[in-house]
Amino acid sequence: MSAHGTRFALIVAMVFALGVASRAQAHESAPGVLGVEEQDDGSYLVAWTAPVDTRLPNASWMEPRFPEGCTREGARLDCGARGLEGEIAIDGLEGRMRVAVVVVPRDAAPLEDVLDASRPRMTVTHGGAPLLGWISLGAEHVLLGLDHLAFLLGLLFVSRLDRRLVLTITAFTLAHSVTLALAVLDLVHPSSALVEALIALSVLLVAREGLEPRSASDDASRTPWSVRRAPAAIAAFFGLVHGLGLAGALRETALPARALVPALFGFNVGVELGQLAFVGAALAIAWLVRERAWAPRARTALVYVVGSAAAYWLLVRTAVILERVVT
Repeated sequence: MSAHGTRFALIVAMVFALGVASRAQAHESAPGVLGVEEQDDGSYLVAWTAPVDTRLPNASWMEPRFPEGCTREGARLDCGARGLEGEIAIDGLEGRMRVAVVVVPRDAAPLEDVLDASRPRMTVTHGGAPLLGWISLGAEHVLLGLDHLAFLLGLLFVSRLDRRLVLTITAFTLAHSVTLALAVLDLVHPSSALVEALIALSVLLVAREGLEPRSASDDASRTPWSVRRAPAAIAAFFGLVHGLGLAGALRETALPARALVPALFGFNVGVELGQLAFVGAALAIAWLVRERAWAPRARTALVYVVGSAAAYWLLVRTAVILERVVT
């Protein structure tokens, strides 16, 4: 999907979600929409539809108010060299009237918000989303990335719940932070198809070892490439690969050229917070069910699910590589 297609889909999704809520209220209200897309430095295209509430006077007279220094003429907004920075407000919002606002900078991630009578204004920062926005984006990428979560779960299958688990997760985190930065800064240029296949292979490896029962002789009985023998080292190796995968997802977002370092930092912090939330939740669930008679069977079933998914991903992604080689 093109960048413009993604931006349009973002606006449509927000309006659809708000429209569903409106219909649930017997068609009493419909949200307004304000879209602002940067065309050139300091120049923006504005799309505005006023909200409707059948219980209140027609709101077609409403107009958005832009930061001081911005001049609007019809669908064009000129904010000069400073750009769109400051407060956007919708004056006169009443009752259940709402306005979905989407600001699409040319070189940054989109900003979206919903304004209503209780909070009729939002603040826009020059150069794109604030740090919290990038942190949120990083956490979202992790928590929606099934293969990344599956690898983390696999590490829990094969690691003892002691300080080695902490070292393993730390090694994984540091490794993927390094390659994430290198790839986003355009210092390395890996094949995305190969990276995705290696990620699937990493999940399959930890799932395979997760099927074997833990024993006191784990460390002595494994090969040098066994996750149980050297969990931190293996986690670090595959962490380098997972970092490249995360970078691919981040590059699909409009990274701000004027604020690349803060965006990369915030995204990485979000990734780590998402990982910690997932690992913490998984450990809490494991602790709660540890005494249940069915817990071992449930664990085995979960390992099979993760392994089967990894095998499927590996086959599909390998097929993509072979197709590219042949064609």
